[in-house]
Amino acid sequence: MANHPLDPVRAIAMKYPGAEKAFLFGDHEVFRVNKKVFVWLGRRSTGGYGISVKLKDSQPAALMLPFCKASGYGMAKWGWVDVEFPKGKPPPMQLVKQWLDESYRHTAPKKLLKAWEAGTLPKEEGTSGVTAGTGTAARRSRRTSRSGSVSTRSPRGRSSRRAQ
Repeated sequence: MANHPLDPVRAIAMKYPGAEKAFLFGDHEVFRVNKKVFVWLGRRSTGGYGISVKLKDSQPAALMLPFCKASGYGMAKWGWVDVEFPKGKPPPMQLVKQWLDESYRHTAPKKLLKAWEAGTLPKEEGTSGVTAGTGTAARRSRRTSRSGSVSTRSPRGRSSRRAQ
């Protein structure tokens, strides 16, 4: 089987400390750190492939390139940029690497970044694999109190208690 055009992007993303591959909303492939997305990967309507990255610092420069546009759904105001790679053309990997690095640094916890830059990461720190969707049920955390009641926290921070 031939290599997928986004395989080099996946390989770079997995090298960041704490990075994990996940699928959000069932079919959207992302890489995230500490459950926060730093790159979205996917197929584009034109038949090509693309990524979305968080470029708070270099967003204006990236938007001047013909294959970049501001992300939709209000994401552009936080620096997100959609990058499209035409079918049959390899991604400009040096530029993609810089963008992944910037996106990761804006997303990763400051403590993890400091440890990474200082070279003092624990041995087990690094890639943690693939996780499945983050639907409502997956995002809720359940806690059982001493009395046996269960506290469920919804994604919006509301909690409810019920006896078991």
